[in-house]
Amino acid sequence: MENWRELLKDKPVKYWIRTEIEEIIKDKSVDRERFYEYSAKRTIMNPVVTDYTLKRRLVQHCVNNDEFSACSLRQRRVVVSQRCHRIASLLRLALTQISGADIHRYLRNAVLVKVKKLCLLVFMTTILCLTACGTDKKDEALESSSSILQTETTTDTKKNPEETSGEMETTSSAENEQESLPKTETTFELTEQGKNFLTQMCKKLNDFNSQTAKDETFWRDFLFYSYTGASEGAETETVPRDDFDETVVKISLQEAEAYAKLVFGVDLPDIKPSFEDMEQGQTSFYYQNGYYYIGVSDYPDYQYTFADYEESGDSITVRYTIDFEGESNVGTVCFGIVPKDNENGFIITSKSTEF
Repeated sequence: MENWRELLKDKPVKYWIRTEIEEIIKDKSVDRERFYEYSAKRTIMNPVVTDYTLKRRLVQHCVNNDEFSACSLRQRRVVVSQRCHRIASLLRLALTQISGADIHRYLRNAVLVKVKKLCLLVFMTTILCLTACGTDKKDEALESSSSILQTETTTDTKKNPEETSGEMETTSSAENEQESLPKTETTFELTEQGKNFLTQMCKKLNDFNSQTAKDETFWRDFLFYSYTGASEGAETETVPRDDFDETVVKISLQEAEAYAKLVFGVDLPDIKPSFEDMEQGQTSFYYQNGYYYIGVSDYPDYQYTFADYEESGDSITVRYTIDFEGESNVGTVCFGIVPKDNENGFIITSKSTEF
């Protein structure tokens, strides 16, 4: 008991609590009856109240007057709780000044913000998942296709190694043969038949070029000047006119079409003038029953001599000189021709005459 008193005096804190006292009683094996008897003898007077005396046990007051007992601690706790109650009342009063609509608006906005954030998070997660799935599927497809190709290549190589090597040798040998062959350039050669044909075209064909419109007048003149000279072997007839009988050359439609194809490389258009369409005094040119009838006339007395020709890209220029009444080289005729697979070896693309 004396040791307990000394421990009570030397307590460094300002007050004791019941839990600590119970621990001391259990630890020191203090007799509870003697302890409470001893504490009953120790009393203090309340300096504020004079009519009655508040008797407190030992747990209320310690030996040191500057220290507080458990009872004083409880009084302080009551004061603190009262102050907390006042603060809570003030908070309650402040909250009552806020309208219910403001509170609901605040809660609704808070909920909406949270819902929006949650929806955005779910959306982004879904997009990421789909992107990852698509990438994985593409990678799997690429891997599977590459593995299949590798397997097929390996199988073919294993099955036919000799055939593969043979094909490579054949390809290389063919390339070497092609390289060893001399490169020949296709050159145009104007034959005597071609020269004679162009000589006839010097007097039978009107001048023209790529800008000339191949209309009905162009084709009528072409057919008339091509056959009006009545070459040897041509079929002729006599046609009665108003005041005279005219000799005409009879040309079949098939012959005229083949001739146009030979000269220009194009089909003859459908030109079939009638006998009634001719003017009085005009040299005959009409179509009847599958034949052209063209009046016979003479060509001007010009002589044409082949001069030379030269190639320029895909086109070829052929020149002829003109002689007239004993004078030589009074002019030139130039043809533009291009190679063509026909009996002449070319077609005519232009003609120009200069004196």
